[in-house]
Formats: sequence, structure tokens, C-alpha cells
Amino acid sequence: MKIKMLQVGLACVLTSTSAVASAHHERALGPPLAGRNCQSPPMRPNLNWSGCDKAGANLQGAVLVNAVMQNTNLQGANLKGANLSGANLTGAKLKDAKLGGATVSPETIWKSGKPCTGFKVASCPK
Repeated sequence: MKIKMLQVGLACVLTSTSAVASAHHERALGPPLAGRNCQSPPMRPNLNWSGCDKAGANLQGAVLVNAVMQNTNLQGANLKGANLSGANLTGAKLKDAKLGGATVSPETIWKSGKPCTGFKVASCPK
């Protein structure tokens, strides 16, 4: 009986340890990202649009928090008022994109692969 209780107790400890490790991983790296899905709606944080073609898309006011948009074509897209906090835009094409009122953060990685230094697009490296 003691062995069963110990085994059950150990399983609980291992489960708790795994949950703590998973929670730590999420805090350190952010929640696990879904695979690339170019059809994901723009109001979904943590989406993965890497390599997608969103040229000319109307993304005004979109919630793109922690989005992965590496090498995404956003040429001519309307991103006015979009929340790009924590997004990764490394290699993104932003020519003629409308970015007025868009929000970024020091965690936002701009198209150059370097982080923004403030909360406005003007704080992002060219």
C-alpha cells in the first residue's frame, strides 16, 4: 500500500514538475506557436504567417501580438492601428505598407532582424 501511494505521489510530483517546466518555457519563449497557417484570422495572437503573401491585405486594427511573420509579403498592406507588439517581422516586405498608428514594443523584431526600441513604428530600425 505504501508503494502504491509512493508511486501515485511520485506521478503527481513528476506531473507537477512537468507543468512547472512547461509554464517556465512559455514565460521564457512564449506559448508554443501553431504551424504556419496563412489562412489564420488576424485577430489571433501567436499566429504564424511566415512566408505568407499578405500583399495589399486590409489588416487595419489587427491583433498580431507575438505573431511570427518572417519573410511575409506585407507590401501595400493596411496595418493602420495594428498591434504588432512582440511580433517577429524579420525579412518581411513592408514597402508601401500603411503603418500609421500601429503599435510595436521593444520585443518586436523588425524587418532588419533588430528589435524596436519603443512603442511606435518610428522606433524600429530601418
